[in-house]
Amino acid sequence: MVRTPKRLASLCLHVVAGKADEWLRSSLKQTQDAGRFLYSIGGPFDTLSADNFSDLIELLGKTGQLKGQMWPWLIHHSLVRLDLRVCRALVNNAVIDLVAMRCKALKQLNISGCSVSSSKVSDLLTALPSIKEIDISSCPNINDSLTLHIMKASCQLERISINNCSKLTDNGIRVLFESPACNTLTHINASNTAISDATIASILDRCSSLRSLIVSFCSEIANPFESVPSSRRLAIIELDMSVTCVSNFTIHTVCHLCPRLNQLNVSGPIDPNMLTDEVVTSLQSVSCLSQLGLAHCSSIHFPSLATMFRNGNLNMLVFLDLSAHINVDCALIIRSCPVLQALVLDECRNVICCSDGSRSALMPHKCLHHLSLKSAFFSTNVDVRGTRQLSTLLYAVPNVRRLYLDCMVDVCDDVVVEMVASGKSLLYLEVLSLSGCGGVSNVSLDGIGDELCFLEFLDVSHCVELSRLDMNEFREKMKKQGRAVEVKWR
Repeated sequence: MVRTPKRLASLCLHVVAGKADEWLRSSLKQTQDAGRFLYSIGGPFDTLSADNFSDLIELLGKTGQLKGQMWPWLIHHSLVRLDLRVCRALVNNAVIDLVAMRCKALKQLNISGCSVSSSKVSDLLTALPSIKEIDISSCPNINDSLTLHIMKASCQLERISINNCSKLTDNGIRVLFESPACNTLTHINASNTAISDATIASILDRCSSLRSLIVSFCSEIANPFESVPSSRRLAIIELDMSVTCVSNFTIHTVCHLCPRLNQLNVSGPIDPNMLTDEVVTSLQSVSCLSQLGLAHCSSIHFPSLATMFRNGNLNMLVFLDLSAHINVDCALIIRSCPVLQALVLDECRNVICCSDGSRSALMPHKCLHHLSLKSAFFSTNVDVRGTRQLSTLLYAVPNVRRLYLDCMVDVCDDVVVEMVASGKSLLYLEVLSLSGCGGVSNVSLDGIGDELCFLEFLDVSHCVELSRLDMNEFREKMKKQGRAVEVKWR
């Protein structure tokens, strides 16, 4: 099978990136006044489009070719989107000043993890009236002073991410979202912050167009919807309240107030006993769920969920995470969810795929592209060995692109060779993770190298049967075939 070559535009961009340092040195040599150069807006990139500038900055950052002296060239007045997270080490307050001064048409800005001050971000929002989306997540210097000038901002934000801003207090977050610039928000990510139920209730009252609310890993969250009038209906489509203090009543309230709810994640509740099978009853009132996360909800039992699968309540699911559940019936899920694209069953025990070992019981599921079974165990209560059940499951997902089988006791050379040599499954596999699988040896590597033509990443770390010689031979084999497979070992 032959890979599709990179688009011509991408190849050209790589050439430009490769020449960037040469052009920089040439310009510096010709410029006598270094100070004047720092304010130059021209340069060899001046004819690039706004999207080209954005892509070039990201490419230079990812490849480590970006230098601080390039900012006067790259921070261009035509920029509409700007993602600086890949080069966060080179981003400081001076760069933010340059963005505020030049990029008046900027609509999307991502400075996640950058060491910039709260006052500079506040000034930035005031200086850029067109900005719609900003990501300041994980910025170590962001604190409550962000709100000092925010009331003066004339922009109308639609998306904001403040997740992992540990210095922001609940009061600071509340003041931030009370600013006029935040009244038009449709997407909020405040994960791992000090945000409270009261602050979220205030946001729900002010932001009538809010469609996405992500507040995972917020220990103060229990039921922010409790104060919302029962007669009101919210526009929320995506809700992530994983690793919070949610309860059955929270889910009941959410399902009542959010009839358009499409994506729900309540994985890893702080108190698993607060989410029980009653959640299933509440979920039955939601007709269009496409993503559902119930990982580590140990008091929600699969037989209760099985009723929803059989009744067709979950037939529109695209993503499902049931990690750490017991007695999960893979065959039922695959039959009931025809458009499912990602299935995560990490750490599940007594997984059931087939009771008789017959592959005919499972029709091929052509939509599933992502399957994760890390540390999962197949059922020992049926007459079919775990290795046979795993083989049957993999046979039923012929178009899977990403497969994670880390630390599975049922993974061995026989299973790997059978699944890659069948000619009917895993033909398009791009990512394969077998980390910690003690039964994988060079026999598996030979099969993987011979059959998986689209493989881009292979993780065989902590596979004790593999030696340095085995890995060197595999890498040399890939090199001779002209395949750039990234391999993780040890």
